[in-house]
Amino acid sequence: MYERARTKSEAEADELYREAGEKYAAAVAIQSDFCDALHNWGNALYEQARTKTEAKADELYREAGEKYAAAGAINPDEYEVFCNWGNALCEQAKQKTGAEAATLYARGGEKFAAAVAIKPDFHEALDNWGRALYEQARTKTGVEADELYREAGEKYAAAVEKKPDFCGALYNWGISLCEQAQTKTGVAADNLYAQAGEKYAAAVAVKADFYEALYSWASALYGQALTRKAADADSLYVQAGEMYRAAAALKPDKHDALFNWANVLYAQGQARTGEEAEKLYVRAAEKYAATVAIKADEHEALCNWGNVLCEQAKWKTGVEADHLYRQAGEKYAAALEIKPDKHEAL
Repeated sequence: MYERARTKSEAEADELYREAGEKYAAAVAIQSDFCDALHNWGNALYEQARTKTEAKADELYREAGEKYAAAGAINPDEYEVFCNWGNALCEQAKQKTGAEAATLYARGGEKFAAAVAIKPDFHEALDNWGRALYEQARTKTGVEADELYREAGEKYAAAVEKKPDFCGALYNWGISLCEQAQTKTGVAADNLYAQAGEKYAAAVAVKADFYEALYSWASALYGQALTRKAADADSLYVQAGEMYRAAAALKPDKHDALFNWANVLYAQGQARTGEEAEKLYVRAAEKYAATVAIKADEHEALCNWGNVLCEQAKWKTGVEADHLYRQAGEKYAAALEIKPDKHEAL
């Protein structure tokens, strides 16, 4: 019933989760030390909690925790119980902010630590532990955040050591490094983006069609380019563009890679003049157009498209300039239709 509930939604799913709970309760009433029943009962409550918000979600997460705790008390060596308990705590943390979220992520980390203490080569738990530390780091600032990012890196490194082809851990490691890079400037940011790129490259080496890794690798190169100047920046923009191209080729129906590819071309164009800038702006406009063709309500693409047209217009005169400025106005107007409070477009 629990597995069937996961294929349903709303009232139908809730009824199946309720029935599953009754069966688990009956099993435990017959055999009070039935660890597997308690573990699966916790999993069912956790999955149901993920479909809820606020007080109802908290209640279900609390009940799931009670079942995991009972299962763990019966069989302290059941490492999967502690891992799933950690997953539930981290999922609950996603619905919180500030100190409340940080506390739940820390508790989740404790459960992953318990799982790894039982099974040291449990690479999935190490990866999840890394993610818990990364998410906790995002709730902090300064030295405290840096320490948590460092610890997250250690867990990802340990996961990859246990399983060298674990592309998920490599990808998550890259995400953590990029997030930390965004809190830095200059050389510190540059180094972190470069390290992130290495992790994404390793993930793609394992799984060539890993869209998310290619996309994030491109974003790391783009972020790194913003820390550089002139030729150094341009080389990174070119590499970022190639990665976005590769990502877009894998999933032509996704707008994200096209949108950011356009942003890269726009940034390159701003560093050029004359015909070189013109060619880059034309290509950027094409990518913004392709973005909007996939996602018509992408107001940021429309706004940036207007910016590109304005940049092109600055290099023109007379009727040609007038035509480009008019087109830019149309894009800004379209963006405002979708998001009337978009002050940048105004």
